[in-house]
Amino acid sequence: MTGPPQCLVTSKSATSCLPGGVNSDHARPINRTHSDLVKFGLRDPSYGVVRDVLVGIGSKTWLKKEWITRTVILIVVVVVVVAVAVGVVVGVVRKNQADSLAQAPPSNISSSNGFPSNGSPTNGFPLNASASTFSGFFNTEDLVSWQTGVTDEFKAVRFDRLYVQAPAVAVGLSKLDIQWGKNPRIRAYADNITRDGMSIHIAKVSDTSLGGGACYWLHRAKDDPNFQIGDFQSDGDNSTSIAFERAFTSAPSVIVWLKGFDMDKRYTARIRVYADSVTATGFQLRLETWGDTVLNWVSVSWIAHRTDL
Repeated sequence: MTGPPQCLVTSKSATSCLPGGVNSDHARPINRTHSDLVKFGLRDPSYGVVRDVLVGIGSKTWLKKEWITRTVILIVVVVVVVAVAVGVVVGVVRKNQADSLAQAPPSNISSSNGFPSNGSPTNGFPLNASASTFSGFFNTEDLVSWQTGVTDEFKAVRFDRLYVQAPAVAVGLSKLDIQWGKNPRIRAYADNITRDGMSIHIAKVSDTSLGGGACYWLHRAKDDPNFQIGDFQSDGDNSTSIAFERAFTSAPSVIVWLKGFDMDKRYTARIRVYADSVTATGFQLRLETWGDTVLNWVSVSWIAHRTDL
């Protein structure tokens, strides 16, 4: 090209096509004609400039769609399972409450808090307290923001009754916010369980980046004739036989809550946990994945209760 230099395109016009959210920091001058602007030779320094800018724009304007799909599928499965389980448990407990309120409680038990009038502990029979006294909810967002992230957050829980011995506790995840790019390793659990309280935790494992999480819990006396609660952990997908400590008079209803897992980030996250072949003395606990999912370990809580309550 010959002739005197002329300004054919202004700086504003050249950068006006940048996507929303991308600022002028991504504009880089390249001393080339329009024809040669996108032609790069071997070890061309301008190629590195253009490549780095495009990567930067891409990281700001597009999310990792594949991982979002995996995470959404997992969260939807967990939320549906826990929502159904909580609905069943709350319905059972409320019916027990109505039944027991319709009867006069034993003379040595207070109908307001489950404590005997003489101050000695009780196992909580009959069921004369509201459903919320046996179950609860913990959300890490009440303690830390998603920007800060979760390491091991916990909530101290005070029971409204004094048990004869530390009760059985079931815990189930209901929400997860996991950052893309790390293996999802999460667990919810209860510890420091005593006759009058416990701590409920949601924690990440290893290098997992956990923005937040939530879980439900349920506690019942270990000798409650209407409920039995247990936990199980497996290295990978598995099925196992669970035997009840005490046989029910007939096959109970069994709910399974997902409380922890470790999966490989390179593959789609898929998991299903449920009870099968339920009898009065036990059931088959199913922990399943499919496709190319790699499950390193999984932890669940299960709740069995009489169906005629």
